[in-house]
Amino acid sequence: MSEFIVEEENRNKLALYIKQNREARGIGLNQLALKAGLQKTILSRLESGKILKINPFFLKQLAKALGKDYKELYRIVGYLEKEGEIKSNGRIVDLSICELPVYGKAAAGDGYINLDNIIYTKRVIANGFSKNSFLVEVAGDSMTPEINEGDFALVDPMENDYISGKVYVVTYGDETLIKKIECPAENIVVLKSYNAKYPDKYIMDEQIEGLKIEGRVLKVISEKRF
Repeated sequence: MSEFIVEEENRNKLALYIKQNREARGIGLNQLALKAGLQKTILSRLESGKILKINPFFLKQLAKALGKDYKELYRIVGYLEKEGEIKSNGRIVDLSICELPVYGKAAAGDGYINLDNIIYTKRVIANGFSKNSFLVEVAGDSMTPEINEGDFALVDPMENDYISGKVYVVTYGDETLIKKIECPAENIVVLKSYNAKYPDKYIMDEQIEGLKIEGRVLKVISEKRF
């Protein structure tokens, strides 16, 4: 979602549109934020034109709260190219939506993911992953700064052949973790953290048979960036 960058002119148009429609309905920021299901700080930044990368889902929620067609807001910020499509940095992206299961919080460190327990589902733009993909909510700081607590890792279980240098959800022993995999030599797999304070886990020879690749992390969704 971080690819949806809005030009300053369009951000200012959106800010004015939100303010005028909000005031026309005689409601304040707090009330509109509640109706739209958005944090007040996010709405305030939208209304002041300060958010560079705007989540299209936010615009849909805001349009509903204002009693408007979301396509009108998409046109203001420059997302809508034609019916059913949005424009992102000059590329046309299919705006098909799917719901992915979210599994229990994933410890990006010493911990586990409960892959048997779907907590809820989350709507994402369907683009570049298999229908069996899933999300895990990240807890811990071992993969910072690339993957932070509260982020969602989108995992494709069809990509279960590990490639050195990629990030995977793996199960080893009693733990299911998010780690970068490196293969420095034959019959050696290293589970690495981005955060240097966490030591590498070396898996060697016959121990590799106990390593299960649950899927590759294709992207990280961070709602804190919007």
